[in-house]
Amino acid sequence: MSVEDPPGMAVASEEGGGLAVAVDTELTDALRAEGFARELVHRVQNMRRDAGFDIADRIVTYVDGADAGTLAILEAHGAYLRQETLSVRVAAAPPPGGAHAERHAIEDTELTIGVTRAADTEA
Repeated sequence: MSVEDPPGMAVASEEGGGLAVAVDTELTDALRAEGFARELVHRVQNMRRDAGFDIADRIVTYVDGADAGTLAILEAHGAYLRQETLSVRVAAAPPPGGAHAERHAIEDTELTIGVTRAADTEA
C-alpha cells in the first residue's frame, strides 16, 4: 500500500499490514504559544545557571520588548513559566540595574530577558 502525505499531514504505513496512521502537522496558535513559552523557560533556565544562582533560588524574571502577542503568551502561560523557573514574578518590564540580562530572539521576537534573585519579601 502506497500512502502519500496529504498537505498538513504526516503519514506512516506498515509494510504489508494495510495499516496507516496520519498525524496533523499544522501548527495552531495555541501550539505556537506553548512552544514560545517552553523556549522562554529554556532561556531563563540557562540564564539562571549563567548568573550563578543556586538551583533552589527563587527569582524574578523580566521580559522587555514584548509585543501584544508575547504579552498574551506571558499571561496565558504565566503559571507554567513561574513554576518551571522558580520565578515569584514574571514582569513585562525592563530588567533593573544589577540584573543578569541578555538579548534573545525567540521566533521573530527580539526580547531582553533579565533575572534577579527574589528579595526575601517577594519569596
